Amino acid sequence: MDSSARFTALAWLLVRIALAMMLVGAAIAVFQGSFAPKGTAKPWIGPDSPPFIPVAAYAVVLIGAGLIVAAGWQLPLGLIATCALFIVVTVERLVRNPFTNLTADIAIMMGFALALLAAGPERDRWALGARGDAPTAVSRDRWSWISLFVRLFIGGIFFAQGFRNLFLGKGVMVFAERLYVTPFRDTMPEPLLWIMGVSNPFVQFGVGLLLIAGLFTRSAATVGALFLLSIIFGHLMEGALTAPSRMRDAGTANFIAMISLMLLPSLGNRWSLDALVFRRSTAPQGAVRDAGDR
Repeated sequence: MDSSARFTALAWLLVRIALAMMLVGAAIAVFQGSFAPKGTAKPWIGPDSPPFIPVAAYAVVLIGAGLIVAAGWQLPLGLIATCALFIVVTVERLVRNPFTNLTADIAIMMGFALALLAAGPERDRWALGARGDAPTAVSRDRWSWISLFVRLFIGGIFFAQGFRNLFLGKGVMVFAERLYVTPFRDTMPEPLLWIMGVSNPFVQFGVGLLLIAGLFTRSAATVGALFLLSIIFGHLMEGALTAPSRMRDAGTANFIAMISLMLLPSLGNRWSLDALVFRRSTAPQGAVRDAGDR
């Protein structure tokens, strides 16, 4: 193993260890009661109601996933199962409070897991499932799994927040006035603030729904990225160094997810409506592939 390959393997080993530590830490946090964050926007569920899945089941899966990741045994399957668990946790949180900040934990852990999935066991030589062959191109199926989990994660956040503001709040006008017009009327034109505020829930709801379904994935992600640029701009207007860090970081993490979805579907987006609706022939023999460029 040459020097470059040695450092590459070491880098992925460190990522595996970091992810395993986070998963075990999450299992400990489950028993400490911090798993289901509290909030005020829960019109359909009690503030102190138990999680949908028993805490013990979450803990067992988290610890098991942490051990699998730490060992590097059957890593692709373990990472897919781990990301599926992250989606379940995300749904759990969003149902309780659509505005729960997910940046500090779920987004980071999923990013590590998807990076390991993209790298593959061929690049991680210090794992139980390591293979001696040279690294190969990532398969379309593996990229499709990555696209699926990113779509469900950011699509779920957008859909839940848009749904809350459209149907469960005090109306889009109140939302626009409270979050857009009143805070920024002294620094930006008021008509523009009304347009941005009123369109916010519709954009989130529509983009989230399209991403969850995987329909017009790249176009929806582009709209979502442009929308999030306005969110980042708004937080910068509060102060580039003094804006609330949790909200600023959440907007930035969501923006990164949207940019990823502008790129990932071209590599693989098999489990989506795009693949069913826009599938087309690309070879004289009639071979077909995913329509990931929608």
